[in-house]
Amino acid sequence: MQHDRYTAILDAMGHLAVWAGFYAVGCVVYVAAAMSTVPDGRGLAIAFLATVGTYLLDRLGPLPAAPDRADVTVVPDRVRFLRRRVPYGRVLAVVVLAVAWLLALDRGWLAMLIVPGAVGAMWLYAHRPTAIRPKDVPVAKNVLVGGGMSLMSIVLVATSAGHSVNALAWSGAGLFLVATSGALLCDLDDVAGDARRGTRSIPVLIGRRSAWWMAEAVAAVGGLILTIGAVVGPLSMPSVLPLAVAPVLVTAGLHVVRPRRVRHWVDGLTPLCIVVAAIV
Repeated sequence: MQHDRYTAILDAMGHLAVWAGFYAVGCVVYVAAAMSTVPDGRGLAIAFLATVGTYLLDRLGPLPAAPDRADVTVVPDRVRFLRRRVPYGRVLAVVVLAVAWLLALDRGWLAMLIVPGAVGAMWLYAHRPTAIRPKDVPVAKNVLVGGGMSLMSIVLVATSAGHSVNALAWSGAGLFLVATSGALLCDLDDVAGDARRGTRSIPVLIGRRSAWWMAEAVAAVGGLILTIGAVVGPLSMPSVLPLAVAPVLVTAGLHVVRPRRVRHWVDGLTPLCIVVAAIV
C-alpha cells in the first residue's frame, strides 16, 4: 500500500512536468559547471518554471479541445490525471510561464525570448494542424528536445555572468547530445502506444534493446565532446570529467535496472547526478 502511494506521487509529479523541470535545472547546472562557474538561482528558477509551464501547456493543449489522440493511446493515465485532477491546468501553465518571463525581464532580450520561444516551439513541435508534425518524425523529435534544452541553458548561463563563446559552444554541444540521449530514453515508455499509433520513434524502429545502447552511445559522445573541449583549451579538465561520466553512468544504471517509468527516472536522476558531478 505504501509503495503504491509513493508510485502515485512520483507519477503525479511526472504528469505535472515537475521532473521535466528538474531536468532543465540540471541542464543549466551542466553548462555552468562545464565552464567552471556557478549558476545563479534566478536562472535555475527560469529554467524550471519555463519548462514546467511549456510541458503542461503541451500536454493539455494550448486551447480547450479534445485531448490529442496520440496521447490518449500512448499515455492514457496522464491524460486522465490532467483532465480530472487539474481542472485549471492551462491557467496554471500560463501563470507559471508568466512568472518565468517576469524573472527574465532584466537579463536581456535573449533571456526574455526563452518563454515565448519555448511556447512557439511547442506549438510547431506538436500542435500545428498539419499531417506530419516534428513530434511524429523519428530522430527529429529527440534532436529538437535536446536542442531546446541546450539552447535555453546556454542563454541562461551566458546572461548571468561573463562568458567565453568557445566555452559555451563546447559545453552546449556536450549537453545537446546528453539531452538528446535523455529524450530517446523517454520514448521507451511509449513504445507500445507509438507502435499502435504508427508513430515511428527510434525505439519502435530499432527495438528497445538497440535504443538503450544508442542512448548510451550518444551520452558517451557528449562526454567525449566535453573532454575534447578541455583538451583544446576553453574548458577545464577537472570540471568536465565528472560531468562527462555522470550521464553515461545514469544511462547505464537505468539500462540495468529498467524501471517501470523510464521517463521519471531520467528526468529526476540525471539532474541529481549532474549536481553531484558539479560539486565534485
